[in-house]
Amino acid sequence: MALKITSLEDILDVLNDMEKKFPVDKWSAARFDIWPLFRIEIYTYLIYKYFFVESANKVNPKTYFSTAFQFIKRVAAGIKRPYYSIWKDRENTDKIEQRDVFFLGESSSYVNMMGRYYERFSDPFQEVFTKKDISSIRLDIFHIYPIRRFSPSVYIQTNLDWTIIKNLVFKKTTPINLLELPEFGAFNAFCRENEINIPSLNALYFSKRVHKIEALQSYFEKALTQIQPKLVGITCYYSDCGIALIQLCRRLGISTMDIQHGVAGDLHPAYGRWHKVPKAGYNTLPDYFWNWGEAEAASINNWSNHLTIHKPLPGGNLLLRVLADDSSSLVQRLDKQIDRVLSASKQYQENTKNILFTLQWDTIEDAFLEPLFEAMRKMENNYNWWLRLHPVMISQREEIRQLFISKGINNFELDFPTDLPLYSVLRKTDLHITHSSSVVIEAAEYGIPSIVISQYGSQFFTDYLAKGTAHIALDSASLIESIQKITSSPSTKKLKAVKVDDLPEFTYLENLIKK
Repeated sequence: MALKITSLEDILDVLNDMEKKFPVDKWSAARFDIWPLFRIEIYTYLIYKYFFVESANKVNPKTYFSTAFQFIKRVAAGIKRPYYSIWKDRENTDKIEQRDVFFLGESSSYVNMMGRYYERFSDPFQEVFTKKDISSIRLDIFHIYPIRRFSPSVYIQTNLDWTIIKNLVFKKTTPINLLELPEFGAFNAFCRENEINIPSLNALYFSKRVHKIEALQSYFEKALTQIQPKLVGITCYYSDCGIALIQLCRRLGISTMDIQHGVAGDLHPAYGRWHKVPKAGYNTLPDYFWNWGEAEAASINNWSNHLTIHKPLPGGNLLLRVLADDSSSLVQRLDKQIDRVLSASKQYQENTKNILFTLQWDTIEDAFLEPLFEAMRKMENNYNWWLRLHPVMISQREEIRQLFISKGINNFELDFPTDLPLYSVLRKTDLHITHSSSVVIEAAEYGIPSIVISQYGSQFFTDYLAKGTAHIALDSASLIESIQKITSSPSTKKLKAVKVDDLPEFTYLENLIKK
């Protein structure tokens, strides 16, 4: 029988029920503590099954072979591009050698800061570490190769791809019999009974995934031998690359830290409401979590406070804090840049409120956006409407542009709100609207109110809704009313500057690295 899921809370209840019923903390296969892998996969499956039915084909590939086909396509597309970028941007191409800290960067996280590409999660850390005489290196994954990086890095995605291919061709996959794990058969039956059909319940699929992660480890082990870091920072620890590094570092005695990159908290399976954790922790979870705020840190403390591992570090969103300083020359140059863009825009209306809508990659169906379409049609000329694509949607730019035009909407900007740094755009924004983007959190730091247009999204921002920094509007009438009410109220935009070098969390990391 199917589960009764009406909220994200219900999904976490299902996960907690599993943790109570089964000895998930004792499940280890091929040296990996596997419950964190299953926990994320089950959550993702249920999200799409119950909340994003139309988008379900974007995740959970039906077979291992379809996944392999997509992988081959990406490899083929990325053969030439890294070498051109390395040559054109050779002064910012680093070499793998001994450093104190190693960051696994995601090239999708680069933002263009005045013609130089800034890695918004690791670059702020690297700047502070440099001041503290701590050396660092960043290895970038994904087939995105910006030219003129802000700081040196090494592109490794092509090497990772070939490592995976060589392991698949020359190294036989070791079959993993999950039914040998304590009570896994009962867990499997529980999933089938409740129509939780995740791919990893298929022995071949799970064995191939572990084989891929082990292949990634074979590359990272060589890199770690050369770098010899004391700390490894990862933006998304629960990706296959992240899991490979986390478990490898645990074996090698290297500390690891996840850097918050979006919504976290009690309703995110990677961060909140872990019910059953081994005393030594899971070897597929990081040692530390760098959080944007106390609320996210509390979510981790709620389950890890009795442990000596998996500890939060609420140091904040570093790039946001760096850009809070109005006296900064970079901030002043960014402000001038967007002022030039706005003055050159034929659609921009001075003395008119600016509304930013942040899109999510899996929420572009009419059912998700109809309230926005209707509000924009009725108030198209009353505001400056700015649309910002999620980083993974960049290739869909023209598709999204035509989608809005097909809805009878023409007065909107898509390019500069997407291409300029988010924080630069936020400094000019009066109201933020979204389906479920974590920009709600970042906008609140600026004192910018947000409107969430989905019940799904509102579940992530209950604290912001309670404080009145975010509002919910589930239909066009309430959205129009909220927009009019909020934009007619006095602005409260303000962001307090913080000297990030002096954060106690950095003192802690410095002592950890230099001990």
